[in-house]
Amino acid sequence: MLSKLEHLPLLVTPAEIKHLWYQLILMQRNESSLLHTGDYSESFDLYTQISLPSLVRSKFNALYIDQS
Repeated sequence: MLSKLEHLPLLVTPAEIKHLWYQLILMQRNESSLLHTGDYSESFDLYTQISLPSLVRSKFNALYIDQS
């Protein structure tokens, strides 16, 4: 599996990771809240090099953080 994954493009960018980290810090300070939906696993065999990154990105973007 690692040999397959190492040739795929990044699933999320470093900027997206940094943004999420910042949002999680706000949550820890009780300055925002988190709504997480859809927690399940899927087989990598179902996805191609093109569809897997878009699938993961759509799931990543489904993470909604409300800054109140």
